[in-house]
Amino acid sequence: MDMNNVTNLKGAFEAVKNELLQANKTHPLFTTRHEGYAVLLEEVDELWDDVKCNAPSMRPQSECVQIAAMAIKMLISPIWK
Repeated sequence: MDMNNVTNLKGAFEAVKNELLQANKTHPLFTTRHEGYAVLLEEVDELWDDVKCNAPSMRPQSECVQIAAMAIKMLISPIWK
């Protein structure tokens, strides 16, 4: 994931869009709210691990992009009816 352009809103949205498109190639939309929550929680836990160990700056940024992508994936999944 190229994090060099995630310094402004346009770059951040582009990174999230690319992450979501890539994830959707290998994993279908969520089939339950529990599944969506579990995936989102896993990404947040990975960010927390990076924050606790003071990981290099690009790694937590990458996790933030993944969190945003999974939140959007949850929003567009057919789980809200």
